[in-house]
Amino acid sequence: MKTLKDFYLEHKGKVSDKWNIYLEEYNRIFEPFRSKNISLLEIGVQNGGSLEIWEKYFPNAVALVGSDINTDCEKLTYQSEKISLVVADANTDHAEHQISMISEQYDIIIDDGSHTSKDIVQSFSRYFPHLKNGGIYIAEDLHCSYWGSFGGGLHELSSSISFFKQLVDVINYEHWGLDKNVDDVLELFKETYGFSLSSETLNEIHSIEFINSLCVIRKFEAERNSLGSRNVSGELAEVVDLGDGYRGMQPEVEWQKGDERSVHPHYRIRDLEAQVSALKTDYGVLYERSRKLESESRALEARTLELIGQRQALQGQVSELQAGIEEIYQSTSWRYSRPVRFVGRVKMKGKRIATAFIRLIKLSGGVFPAIKKVGNILSSEGRHGILTRYRSYHGVPSETLLTGGQHQSEGANPLSEQPIEEAVDYASWMQAQESFDTLAKKKVEKDLERLSSRPLISIVMPTFNPNLKWLAEAIDSVSAQLYGNWELCIADDHSTEAGVVEFLHEMREKNPRIKVVIREENGHISVATNSALALASGEWVALMDQDDLLTEDALYEMVKAISRNPNANLIYSDEDNVDEVGKRTSPLFKPDWSPHLALSQAYIGHLCVVRSALIKEIGGFRSGLDGSQDHDLWLRISAKSEREQIVHIQKILYHWRQHEKSTARESSSKPYAWDAGQRAVQSYFEEKYPDVNASVVKGEFPFTYKMKFQFESEPKVSIIIPTRDGVELLKVCVDGILKRTNWKNLEIIILDNGSIKPETFSYFELIQMDARVSVFREDIEFNWSRLNNIGAQKANGEYFIFLNNDTDVTQPDWIDSLVGYASLPDVGLVGALLLFEDGTIQHSGVVVGMGGWADHVYRTCPPSHFMGLPFISPVITRNVLAVTGACMVIGAQKFEEMGGFDEAFRICGSDVELGIRSHKQGYFNVLCADVRLYHYESKTRSPHVPDNDFVQSDLKYKPYRKEIVDPFYNGNLRLDRTKPEVNKG
Repeated sequence: MKTLKDFYLEHKGKVSDKWNIYLEEYNRIFEPFRSKNISLLEIGVQNGGSLEIWEKYFPNAVALVGSDINTDCEKLTYQSEKISLVVADANTDHAEHQISMISEQYDIIIDDGSHTSKDIVQSFSRYFPHLKNGGIYIAEDLHCSYWGSFGGGLHELSSSISFFKQLVDVINYEHWGLDKNVDDVLELFKETYGFSLSSETLNEIHSIEFINSLCVIRKFEAERNSLGSRNVSGELAEVVDLGDGYRGMQPEVEWQKGDERSVHPHYRIRDLEAQVSALKTDYGVLYERSRKLESESRALEARTLELIGQRQALQGQVSELQAGIEEIYQSTSWRYSRPVRFVGRVKMKGKRIATAFIRLIKLSGGVFPAIKKVGNILSSEGRHGILTRYRSYHGVPSETLLTGGQHQSEGANPLSEQPIEEAVDYASWMQAQESFDTLAKKKVEKDLERLSSRPLISIVMPTFNPNLKWLAEAIDSVSAQLYGNWELCIADDHSTEAGVVEFLHEMREKNPRIKVVIREENGHISVATNSALALASGEWVALMDQDDLLTEDALYEMVKAISRNPNANLIYSDEDNVDEVGKRTSPLFKPDWSPHLALSQAYIGHLCVVRSALIKEIGGFRSGLDGSQDHDLWLRISAKSEREQIVHIQKILYHWRQHEKSTARESSSKPYAWDAGQRAVQSYFEEKYPDVNASVVKGEFPFTYKMKFQFESEPKVSIIIPTRDGVELLKVCVDGILKRTNWKNLEIIILDNGSIKPETFSYFELIQMDARVSVFREDIEFNWSRLNNIGAQKANGEYFIFLNNDTDVTQPDWIDSLVGYASLPDVGLVGALLLFEDGTIQHSGVVVGMGGWADHVYRTCPPSHFMGLPFISPVITRNVLAVTGACMVIGAQKFEEMGGFDEAFRICGSDVELGIRSHKQGYFNVLCADVRLYHYESKTRSPHVPDNDFVQSDLKYKPYRKEIVDPFYNGNLRLDRTKPEVNKG
């Protein structure tokens, strides 16, 4: 009799292919069926030749049915009426119905379909019930179950071969010793693929045979598949006496409940992960509690030191006053003036009492209510109560005089307020960083000698009715410079207070490097600064206010920067505040040149040094922009400069005077300056981006600005959202986009990566009724980068928004702002301000190097402008090195030019790497703080970061992870905290 291989070798019809071992084993396995009236189903027939061969091999077959998803199979025709072909996806109800109409039951079922683990498991679940008692089910090409592209892997618990191995446990169900149903062992496949077979059907699995790339499953009624009773035969038992008790004995089971080795590894891992997560949560709570206690301890310690210092200072003052008083008492003039003092004292005391009583009358609503109130105090507290209130009257509000209560002063600028701990830390840091002893000064001298160029720096200073003490301190700070090639050019804007002009002339006479011009009329600060510029003869110009201070090394650092950057046009430094008595507070450590932060705020501030030829080229300071004239100048200089021509020195070189009339303390002191700044930014934007339509509006906070973009026609925006189940979060995300977004021209591309829950598929079907939404199934191993690249390939928009499925839109114009910035030719990536569910910051830009890798600055801080921290506010738009991929916007063309996300990163890091790549290619990345979304952060995926992603990060975050400080942060700030703090190291 011919073998199956013989039939294959002599076959001349339609093409068919089978591995050699299949032909040999099938000949053995199918031998009992060759002469029977069988029905055979083959899933996956390709060219259809196998059906012709089966007809020859099984001559008495009554039905040979093939099924294939490829519509080209509709071209296949057969002469035999035994052969039928169903062209459809076998794993659909429609295909199953057609197949069962041809034959309700089959003797042989062969799965030679897609070979993916998902399809193999689902086909077995669907068609094993259609197998006759005594029939054979065969899954071919199981070698594919070891490959990731087919949903497999050597140790992949949900692969097809793992499924069939698990069926071995089903056969041995009666020996588990567990209080479980037979189908419980297949729970993972239910979750992953929707596998569904009843316990009754599973009990019909008689045997499972594994052959290279094949699995053969035989089916018999359940009764035939149990172990049955024990049979004992023979008469001689010389080794072990089995006795009559063994004859007919049923199998015994050793109870295994509680033994973790009987728990599936998948669920053991899941339970362990849950335990780890709970421990992390507990650790986080304890850590935060310890940090809070540590912070309170430091604050108390700092407060104690401050009080000790105050006590010592007061003791010194008391001693000095006592000595002075004693000296006065011993003087002749004191003895002779005693009668005069008595009269004056009586007069002054009477005046104070009268003033206090008049104020009391006004507050009480008349004379009699005032007398009544005084009477009440006398009756309840006596004369002491009246004296106490009278003594506390001077310098405090009337309410305190009447109530004796505490009063908290209002109107203090939160920007100038800092916790005691921070103030103490900054003071100690400042002392360590800025002390110049003799040795340090000699080093500076040697450094200066090595410089090839020592340019003249002209310091321009407009003055108008200055505080002469502070002006003298400002001039002294210039005179004390370690770098000596400077000139101070002062233009007085027609001061009206006595002594100013004389003082300036005196300063000029003392130092020939000081030039002075006295204007004949007041022209305001821009005109006055231009008058000071007219005196300047230096190659570089430094801008300085009349009451501010330079550090000793300010010009030295500037000249070093000029030497290192010979093509520079503008150089700026970090700064802090100095109050009326010389105490320094509120340091501001700035990022490197950030043009889009400059649209939001005049962040460059002081100290700023500009190439004088360029100032002349642009016409100096523009009148009509008083109060923001410096901001306007920097912007116009930047418009004529490349990125590398604007240099930032990460060091405090300037102390901005803080007093009651300065914007350093009270922003409302110069309301006209805010208007001027708005006009300056609008003018710059129109010059820089002539093809972009946008208006500048005032921000929520003083001296901040926001861009409002307008589009003649909305470009199409593609919102790309990877997901896996988590339909509750996804629904919130998608509903927010569709129902709370002004932007009309958009599409939503949902990438379904392995969802298995019925409610997810129901939602997909429902949501796609909206023509703007498409769902694509991507059954690949989870790789965030690859999924988003696939989404970009399917997208039709001019702009891509990569969005997590656990985000929630909060404002209608969110796309307008994000796409607006992304439309700027010098902008690469744009991110949004993301908030945790409790309203604290989840993302306000990424700092590379923070935490050793990269982290979100201001993470868990409140979204507040007034935190008194030493860095740029988190709630104004600024430039960053990277943004999170949870909400990232980029032009489609730019995304393609950059090469998309790096797929070497599986879960974490490719968003940061793309930001670095964008920066290296010359783009600026933007954190658009005008847009806020909630981000519930990785609630549908495990937070685990694979080792591979750490390796990739180490390789591709260079040089910003270790070698160079993130250019949009500052090296003076700690990288081990997400909240900006001064680096005391």
